[in-house]
Amino acid sequence: MRAFIAVDLGSEIGARLAGLQEKVAPFGNFSFVRKGQFHITLKFLGEVNEGDVKFISEQVKSAAKGMKQFTLSLKGAGYFTRGNFVSVVWVGIDKGYEHLKKLGAGLNEKLKKFGNDDFDFKPHLTIARVKWVKDEEGLVNTIKALEGVNIGEFCVKGLKLKKSVLEPTGPVYSDLETFNIE
Repeated sequence: MRAFIAVDLGSEIGARLAGLQEKVAPFGNFSFVRKGQFHITLKFLGEVNEGDVKFISEQVKSAAKGMKQFTLSLKGAGYFTRGNFVSVVWVGIDKGYEHLKKLGAGLNEKLKKFGNDDFDFKPHLTIARVKWVKDEEGLVNTIKALEGVNIGEFCVKGLKLKKSVLEPTGPVYSDLETFNIE
């Protein structure tokens, strides 16, 4: 199964993120993250076996040990490119960025054998994957106009080990385990 470790968002923020998706929608064809499925991926594990879940759970608990709940604020929009083309539209992390960076690095260290461990983790929240763009300039200008927008904040109370099932309409996520933090 495909799996990853993430922080989930509250439904109020999800509604605001859906509004941002509507702003970029006219510029092409996108695979939008569904409302209710928004999350911040801390470590993509890739394909894992059922037998790996116990080990993964122990490592997540170890990485989160002693960690306190913290506030995350989402601010601004941006994009990643593949070659010269926009490939992912994301929302940035303002307050709490360093907490996520440290947590992501700890998870990456403890779970090296899963996923890609040779990258610089940049906390962000993906709102859309680009299938194709009909107006690249319009899309980029719209995203740039959203650079300073405040989306909201929430308290991170835990992490989740999630399963991802790829469907024709996009991925569907389900929780395998929840890890509360103090």
